Amino acid sequence: MEIGTTASPPSYAEAVSHTVDDLPQPVILVLDNQSIYAESSPTIKLYEVNRGIARLGRATLNVKFSRIERSAGSTNQRSRHIYDLHHTPTLVRIPSTQYAEYFIEFLAAPARRLGHLGFKTGHGVPEDWTALPVDMKGWSELHNPPFVAGAAPVFEAHHRSGVCKWMGGNGHDVAVEYDSDPQHRLLVTASLQRETRDALVALWCCRLWQQSVNRQWATPLMVYSGIFSFRWKKFR
Repeated sequence: MEIGTTASPPSYAEAVSHTVDDLPQPVILVLDNQSIYAESSPTIKLYEVNRGIARLGRATLNVKFSRIERSAGSTNQRSRHIYDLHHTPTLVRIPSTQYAEYFIEFLAAPARRLGHLGFKTGHGVPEDWTALPVDMKGWSELHNPPFVAGAAPVFEAHHRSGVCKWMGGNGHDVAVEYDSDPQHRLLVTASLQRETRDALVALWCCRLWQQSVNRQWATPLMVYSGIFSFRWKKFR
């Protein structure tokens, strides 16, 4: 055994290959089309979705969300499908306080600890969201699953002055986003259990999907309003 040597820190690939119960460190995650990677290691994919989720519309109902797993000390990797992300469109744009329009359905065992989670918009505050457990029993793509009555929030997100802060159920900050960011980036600021970070990233993808749909809803509404205004001025 040599004396006085200093062990080298693990590579990022080794750091992300640990077991589910490890604590991944704070990291800046970047969504690039269908891939999610750490900004410090853009060649190492951490997660992937099967569609370009930041540009989806109302016609898409399901997106597959997978974690890229690696064996320690090996270059081998596999894509593990851990969540299905769902969007069940509604006929009105008034968010329901009882049913989830956007939600994630767990498929892999570790995610079961957190359960199926859906977004609930804050009462009277459309830029506040809470991630709550949803009841998938009897769910179909034609009906929105209800939130579990009395369940504690798993995450919360608050959007103020161009900054979106994500907090855990304990009220501690876990991540942040900036509207001014030219990329889709999630700055994870806390060390989280792996299954907790998985759920956070999956919910972040759902939020990007929701934002894309909302932008597409707004466009025809603005065009219609403009046409109506023009015709009213012309014929009154």
